[in-house]
Amino acid sequence: MFHVLGSLYEEAALRGRMLKSSAESRLQELPDVSEYWIRHESMDDSLSTAAADGGSGFKEFSGLILAAINTAVLSDSGEIVEGSFLDILGPQSGIRERVRNLTAICEFKNSIIAMEDLQPDLLILDGSLIGTILRPVKYDGVLGNDVKGWIRSHCLREVAASMDGVHVHSRSMEDTIRDALRSERPVVYLEGIERMVSIWKLLKKSRDIVAVSERSTMSDIFGDMSDLSVFNTLTAGPGHSVPIHRELSGLKGRFPVLDAFFSSLEFTVFYAKLEENGRVLKFEVPRRLGTAEIGEYLEGLRASSADGYPHILRRVKEDVRITASEMDIIAGMVLEGLI
Repeated sequence: MFHVLGSLYEEAALRGRMLKSSAESRLQELPDVSEYWIRHESMDDSLSTAAADGGSGFKEFSGLILAAINTAVLSDSGEIVEGSFLDILGPQSGIRERVRNLTAICEFKNSIIAMEDLQPDLLILDGSLIGTILRPVKYDGVLGNDVKGWIRSHCLREVAASMDGVHVHSRSMEDTIRDALRSERPVVYLEGIERMVSIWKLLKKSRDIVAVSERSTMSDIFGDMSDLSVFNTLTAGPGHSVPIHRELSGLKGRFPVLDAFFSSLEFTVFYAKLEENGRVLKFEVPRRLGTAEIGEYLEGLRASSADGYPHILRRVKEDVRITASEMDIIAGMVLEGLI
C-alpha cells in the first residue's frame, strides 16, 4: 500500500542524528536569563479582576453572509455583562478578517459598559492589544486617499458619538456611503476606524487593563530568539521578566484617526509565569509600569489563576465561543425559508 509519509521516514532515518545534534547545540547556546527574570511567589486576592472576550461565526447563503458575534465580561465574583450582534454582510474576500474586526468592536464596547457596571481593579483581555491597535483592516480593493478623507469627514463624528450599546454603528452608515461613493464596500474602512475609536474610549475610561497572549515572536530581550520561548524553556518558578516599554509611535506611521493619542501611547510588556512549572505568558499593559507595579498585578493574577492561566479568562473564552452547530441554529432562526 502506498504511504505518502514514506520518504519523510527515510529522511528522518538518514538525517536524524545530525538534526538532533544541531538542536542540542542550539539549546546549549541559550542565554542566561537570571538577570532578566524576577522570582515572585506572593499572592493577593484583594485585587478584583474581570475578563473580556468575544466569539464569532458566520454563514454564507445566496452570495450573502450572516455574521453572529457574542461578547462577555466575567468578574471574579461571577457577575457577567453580555452583548451580541447579528447582521447580514455583502459578499467580499477577506470575510474572516472583517468579522474579526467587527468582533473586536463589540468586545471593546462591551468592555466599556462592564468597566462602568462591574468596576474591576483590573480588566483582562485575550490576545495582543498592541496587535489589535496596529492591525490594518484588509479592504477588498483599493481605497484612494480622497475616499478615506470623505469617510472620515462625513462619518467619523457620528460613529464616535454613537458608542452606547454593543453594536457596530458603521453598519448603519452603509446606505450613506453607497449613495455618495456608489459602493457599500468602503464601509469596511469605517469599521476599522470604529474599532480605533472603541479602543480609545476604553483606554480613556481605564488604563488598568492587561492583555494576555499565549504565543509571541517578540525578541526585544534575546535578539534572534523568541523571548517567550527562552523564558518558557529556562524558568521554573512563578515570576516575571524585566519590563519592556514600547511606544506605538515607533511601531507605526500615522494612525488614520486619533493619531496624537495613539502615537503617544506607551505600553509595558512583560513575560510571567503564574505557577510552578507553568507556561510563560506575555502581558501588555497600556501604560508605563515599574517592577513593583508589575509585582502587584502578578499577585492578583496568581490569586485568580488555575493551571498557570487566569481562570476567568479561560471561562469567558469558552462562554463566548460559537460552534458550527450553534451557528447553524442561529442561521435557521434568522434565515428560515432562505436556506
